[in-house]
Amino acid sequence: MASRPLGSNRRSAPSHYQRSISQVNPDDAAAGPQEGSRELSRRASPFFNPYCCLIFTTSEDEDDRPLLSGCINRHKVFWSNSFFHITSEKGGGEGGTRVYRPLDEFMGGGKRVMKTPTGWSVSPGIGVKVPTSRLLPSRSLHPTSLSTHPTHIWSLTPSTIFTAGNTVFTVVGEGPLVLRQKGSLEEGGEKEVVVEGGEEAYVVGRSGEADLTVTDRELSRFHFAITTSTTPPILTDLHSTNGTYLLTSSPTSTPLTPTSEFVVGRTGFKVSRYEWGGCEKQGSRRSMEDKTVYEDWLVTRECVNNDIVRMVLSCVTVSAVFDGHGGGECSEYLEGRFVERIRRGIGECEGVGEIWKAVERRERSGDFEEDIFYGKVPGDESSAPIRELLKTAFLDLDNTFISDPNGPAAGSTCASAIMFGNRLFAANVGDSRVVLCRQGGNVIEMTNDHKPTRPDEAQRVRDAGGFILHKRVMGELAISRAFGDKGFKTGVRGMLGGESSSDSEDGKISGTPMDEEMSSQPLVIAEPEITEILTDPMGDEFILLACDGLFDVFSSSDAVGFARNLLLQQKGDPAAVSSMLANEAINVRRSRDNVSVIIIVLRPFWED
Repeated sequence: MASRPLGSNRRSAPSHYQRSISQVNPDDAAAGPQEGSRELSRRASPFFNPYCCLIFTTSEDEDDRPLLSGCINRHKVFWSNSFFHITSEKGGGEGGTRVYRPLDEFMGGGKRVMKTPTGWSVSPGIGVKVPTSRLLPSRSLHPTSLSTHPTHIWSLTPSTIFTAGNTVFTVVGEGPLVLRQKGSLEEGGEKEVVVEGGEEAYVVGRSGEADLTVTDRELSRFHFAITTSTTPPILTDLHSTNGTYLLTSSPTSTPLTPTSEFVVGRTGFKVSRYEWGGCEKQGSRRSMEDKTVYEDWLVTRECVNNDIVRMVLSCVTVSAVFDGHGGGECSEYLEGRFVERIRRGIGECEGVGEIWKAVERRERSGDFEEDIFYGKVPGDESSAPIRELLKTAFLDLDNTFISDPNGPAAGSTCASAIMFGNRLFAANVGDSRVVLCRQGGNVIEMTNDHKPTRPDEAQRVRDAGGFILHKRVMGELAISRAFGDKGFKTGVRGMLGGESSSDSEDGKISGTPMDEEMSSQPLVIAEPEITEILTDPMGDEFILLACDGLFDVFSSSDAVGFARNLLLQQKGDPAAVSSMLANEAINVRRSRDNVSVIIIVLRPFWED
């Protein structure tokens, strides 16, 4: 029996797509890129990577290796830098990566996912998942839902075919929209339905309240909708459990972006910018206070206000590890808000839009040498808007968390890696780390621990009227920067219950004179240190993020070496490798802390 795409038992997240790709000759695209062509350049367009990462998401016939405890995002993954063959039998096709999976007769046969001059696309006959939308009580589509998609891609013109559950729909006729419905009919055969026009959306689903009720158990109650007020009508999914898939008619009809999902027959795949995985392990601690986040595609209806912002968000990857202390409230808060705050910051940043306009101009001219993503020296003025929005995001998140006088006193470190095109920004507070593994296993520490023993951090604490005792701020906190910890954000005066310097003994703390300005300065701050580096998409191997529970027993180079050897042995699988790395830290090297790890594979270096 053909398997069903993973996600049929849960609600699908919205899929959003960037601008349509330029028209290319289908025969040329199907043949794959030519040697020496621009798409094979090391300075390829920032809209896509030299490699494509394809995740197999079908619920049956999955890799039968047992899952390791604590694994996050473990999937079967395929890599290619030219094109994929998706076939039901071994053999056939030259070059590319062969993906063999069971296909059904309706959309069966060999299919391709290929690189074109402006991105990755699919050959005719592949079902690409339709973006999701919402309906207001009036059953008119959410007003911003269509404006954030290149709607012509999802237009219902004559001969268009799409599927929902086990039912196939074909658009027929030139006048009023007519759907030919095939499959899942109690009486068998086919039937045709006229879609009535109007301002309200035409809804199809299993519910008797839908405009068209379809007796297909694989459909949601309200599965998809058709906007009949536009010309031509537009198809949109309604957050169905199984998704709605439009059958592509040419290699240029539907571009693929990170999180795009598609089916070949009933076999499901998802496009990812990178292969990534992680783990969160409690270890010997009584509670688990760590959290991790990763998001490959930042476009949402709420944050997109113009095409340029959508383009920027489409090539930004955000990942972070949060190590809570004094309770898990702060790390949980960051888990739920960190990515959204970065997303909103990019959407509101005028400087990012100006940078992107320049990128597009250079892309059209073929000159990438002065590009923010590829050519300039890290730390120059071209990346200033990104640094500023990251700093603002950290400080805003911290201020919001500590603003409630009755809120928790917990705190959390943060080590984050934000990929802007091929430029890596590492922003951190505390002693969690971001480490880059370059070609051949060379290690670059992207972060510097914020410990009270660091001379510059110790001096900053003393300048604020505090002191370092037993390698801790005020003898209590083992880190000098963190989110939360509001008791340390009020300054020495606040810690003394609001006393002024004249109220304290001799106006001194640990022998240091205090004035009003000094006594109100925070001892622990949430301002991040930000470093950046230009990654080499054809050379750099992976990024490692982890909390201090790992680095208490591993040096950065040892952790990267351990992970790299496992990735070579496993031929990827960063989720399993993260779990094995954490197990080594806890069970062999006896780390006494929670251990959380994220590994982001930048390319399939094990094939070198």
